Amino acid sequence: MNKTELVVPSQEELIALGRWWGEGMEGNEVYALKGPLGAGKTTLVKGIALGLGITDNIVSPTFVLVMEYKGRHSLFHFDWYRIETEKEVVDLGYYDYLEKPGVKVIEWPDKFIDLIPENAKWITIEVDGSNRIVRW
Repeated sequence: MNKTELVVPSQEELIALGRWWGEGMEGNEVYALKGPLGAGKTTLVKGIALGLGITDNIVSPTFVLVMEYKGRHSLFHFDWYRIETEKEVVDLGYYDYLEKPGVKVIEWPDKFIDLIPENAKWITIEVDGSNRIVRW
């Protein structure tokens, strides 16, 4: 259940929010990141990466399905947008990734809710005009 809501008026502030979260991450969290196409999910992940000390260019892994970045903690960035079945996710080595130390962020988690660990933290981004409403 989402308990906190924040109106974010710009991409820069969405990155700043992600960075703030990333700075506090301990390295074994799983985040389920929900929102419509273009809501800013990958932008938020860019901020999380900065907070983890990652300076690589963060891109949406829509076509490669998972990207791994090294920083203070590893970041595993999943995108299930183009995946059709749970089997495809599992065949990617999904469960192996969950066992690795590092932060896991999953875009489009609602496609395969049964694969999301119970301890995952859900973040929802909604679009309201030029603002983003972030709930967690």
